[in-house]
Amino acid sequence: MTQTVSATLPARHRPGDVSEVVDRKPCVGVLLVHGAGDHGTGATLVEFGEPLVSWLDGWLSHGEDSPTRATDAARVGATQILVREADSHAPAHAIAAIQAPSGTGPHLWLLAEARWDEAFTPPAFGQVLRWAIGVVPWTVLTQFIGPLARQSRFVEPKPLSVLGFLSKVFVATTTALVAAAVLQAFALAILVLSIVPIAAVRDLVSRLQRFASTGVGDLYMVLSSPIQRAALTSAVQRDIDWLRDQGCERIAVIAHSQGGYVAYQALADPWHRRVELFITFGSGLIRLTESERARRSGVLVQALIGTLGALIAVRFLPVAILGEAGIWGKQQASGLAFFVGVLVSLVLIPVLWRYFHDTIRVPDLPSRIRWFDYLTKEDPVMNRHRKGRLPDRVCQVRTQNQGSVRADHGSYWLNSDEFVPQVARQISRMDPGFDLMRAGPKADSTRNAGFLQRSYDRRHGRVSALRLRGALLIAATLGLIVVRAGELSAVGQPVSTWFSQLPDVIRNLVPDLIRSVLPIDGLELVLLGAAVIAAISALAARIGSGLWDAWGTADTLDQWAGRERGELSRAALAFHGWTIFHLIALEIAAIVGPAAIVNGLRYFAENRDQVVQAWASMYLWSLAVGAVVATILILRRPSPRRIAIPARLIVAMVLAMAVELRWAMIKPGPMHAIDSIPTAVVTAIVAIIVVWLGWPVLKQLIKTLAKVGERDREEKHEAAMPATVVDYLGVIGGWIAALAALAALAATWSIVGLRVVDVPSFQPVAPAAFW
Repeated sequence: MTQTVSATLPARHRPGDVSEVVDRKPCVGVLLVHGAGDHGTGATLVEFGEPLVSWLDGWLSHGEDSPTRATDAARVGATQILVREADSHAPAHAIAAIQAPSGTGPHLWLLAEARWDEAFTPPAFGQVLRWAIGVVPWTVLTQFIGPLARQSRFVEPKPLSVLGFLSKVFVATTTALVAAAVLQAFALAILVLSIVPIAAVRDLVSRLQRFASTGVGDLYMVLSSPIQRAALTSAVQRDIDWLRDQGCERIAVIAHSQGGYVAYQALADPWHRRVELFITFGSGLIRLTESERARRSGVLVQALIGTLGALIAVRFLPVAILGEAGIWGKQQASGLAFFVGVLVSLVLIPVLWRYFHDTIRVPDLPSRIRWFDYLTKEDPVMNRHRKGRLPDRVCQVRTQNQGSVRADHGSYWLNSDEFVPQVARQISRMDPGFDLMRAGPKADSTRNAGFLQRSYDRRHGRVSALRLRGALLIAATLGLIVVRAGELSAVGQPVSTWFSQLPDVIRNLVPDLIRSVLPIDGLELVLLGAAVIAAISALAARIGSGLWDAWGTADTLDQWAGRERGELSRAALAFHGWTIFHLIALEIAAIVGPAAIVNGLRYFAENRDQVVQAWASMYLWSLAVGAVVATILILRRPSPRRIAIPARLIVAMVLAMAVELRWAMIKPGPMHAIDSIPTAVVTAIVAIIVVWLGWPVLKQLIKTLAKVGERDREEKHEAAMPATVVDYLGVIGGWIAALAALAALAATWSIVGLRVVDVPSFQPVAPAAFW
């Protein structure tokens, strides 16, 4: 028999508050349901519960740090993560004491997690593999192509708009086909490697098989095994019963991803339990309902056949088109394979036609509880619109996480200033006498609600800036690669030399896998150089993303304190400034040339001791000048609460050290003090003057760019847009039309007798002259 959860928690010590000993049952229960994959015990409780409690504490305390943990506005008390003998049937749970706005005492919320991934026996890897081969082509294809059905509504009836949309169709379809091939090849490779009689290989394969069986196995069970699916939903129902046994008068179920489907089944079947609030976010409910319909209708086999044909067409497309144009050696077998692949891929037309025109609707729950569905526009689970898919009464809310297809699905609880407060607000409405809006930093509930909405808008602007940054960096990186295509082999050569030192098994396996997808004979160093440039740019972009995260943390603190931002914060300036620096660095690389940079790095590696010796004899004196300036600036402040070096001084020191490094590379070796000290001092002073004079201009430039970057660009409402001629069938028809256009262009090219003309590439700065 389970025990009633209790805790002794003091109220927050404020004027008018009364400290009391709490020993009663919780009034609100919150069941947290995880998504697909293998989740450790307590992982969901920590991942979902901590952001919720943290935001409540910050909002109720108006961002002020409490003197002790005992005076926090939201405090976690009795918690159990690992199972104990006294309460072996209890899920991982924690009780949170939340100070009521009225000061009458804390309200108790009981947070618990539902571990439905332990309620079934993982299937054998062979079962998962056979199922994956059948369902992966349809899933991946519809995942990439689905959004195009929504975007087709916004295509203007103009030639450029139609051609732009068809190019998206071609890219999305080709990417989907390649992704499906890679996933299936990966699964088959695991199956083949499982018979290799090498202990290390079998150990790796067994781990991969366990990952597939536990990570994908739950999806397999949800769609193919009625009994095991019932076990999953029953696990959620038992946890709801446990919360009731603890005395929770009202219960909220909060479910993520595939857990939204499992929780929905638990609340919809004939043995459903009563709850008062249902929140889904990043929910796979619509997607899994579509997959279930596809499995029952038999279109998975057609999708597999059509995908194989399309893969053959994509594989032989470069050889067939370039051979017809006279650029590549003409091969009749390749042309025939391409033609046969295109014909077989026509099987996808009825598959996608049915997918786009099926009006799949999720039935409503038997008990009409409050239901909120949160989703971002970039979350990959929303591969097309939600309109008409969920019951009309469901409140569908769009949020902005990071504006990334890759990151949005798993970053809802990192959205601390939009998603988390909305969830907290909905839960608080179940708690009588707990007016969360009244407890905010503003004077009344109405002003707090309006302030929260403005903070949501600020986040949307911040996400828009992140997305624009990503688009600009991708364009600039691709521009560098295209403009300096003739120098990519110089970048790839050092990496190739390092790769040649690896074991023979790896060196022989990797090129064969790449050549099986793309014919790249002779282009290995070029592609490797492009990959190196892209990787370096991605690393710099990751630093910018860290600055964006710090910007979000600062905005959350402003939200708790009720601060309305008129000027850009330091975190915002840092993010935009780093973005400008990244773009300038890519532009400099395009002007100087990657070959010159590689030669400079090689020169530095060969003479690093002498270069560092000359550099150190200068930059140490520059740092001394910077320290003197920093001390003067700090002492000039009337009563500084903390020692902080101005950002402009840091920039000036970095600029001075960069100039000194360049000078040390020109004249390496030991420098006499009579030369190094004056050079370093003058360099530091000039750098400080330049940065100090240019700082207002740079700051104004950043503000101007920030206004453009942070402008929220919401998508038009598709209900107001009429369907166009490129709707629905245009998705697959446009892909085939693009293939036909390429073939016709190649044939015309060959008939007319045109040949490739060598275009002079952008000449780089001579490495010797630059360095």
